[in-house]
Parts: sequence; structure tokens; C-alpha cells
Amino acid sequence: MLNGDSFRVFGQDGTGGYAAFWLVRPGRSLVEQPVVFLGSEGDVGVVARDLAGYLWLLAEGFGPSKRSIHRKAPHDPPRSWRPSPNSSRPDSTSLRRQ
Repeated sequence: MLNGDSFRVFGQDGTGGYAAFWLVRPGRSLVEQPVVFLGSEGDVGVVARDLAGYLWLLAEGFGPSKRSIHRKAPHDPPRSWRPSPNSSRPDSTSLRRQ
């Protein structure tokens, strides 16, 4: 059964919608869980496969509500990409689609 225990909210947009981690991957860390958008008007959707994907989305200029509407847009990072402290942008070889 799905209830509020399955989510960890970490953000809210100007309309009252929430960005949250959806805890559906047992045994995985919080940052490895999918990020979802729970809109104030009932729109919902998975916006990124994990925190790394969500950060990539934000860097591309998309907020969670836009991504839940435009799900098919190719704005996901390569699966191997992970954010790291004090690093510059990934080089072009790490950005090639796999």
C-alpha cells in the first residue's frame, strides 16, 4: 500500500507542489531513490531516477513540475555520471550517451 511513509519531501515550488524522494528501492541510500513531483493540482510524476539525475535536471534549467509534464525530454545524465565535490563540469567523453 502506498502512503506518505514512502516519501521524503525536500522542496516545494511556488504553486505548493512538492519535490520528494520516493522510497521504492529497498536497501539503497536516499540519494539513489527516484525523485518525484507531487503537484498541488494533482499532477504527479517521476522526474529523475535519483539525486544525480535531479541535479542534472536543475542544471539544465528544468524544475520538477516542468519535467513531470515533459517526461520524454532527453535531459537525463549518463548512468555513470555522479556529482562530486569540487569538480568542474564532466568532460565530453563522460557525457556520451550509453
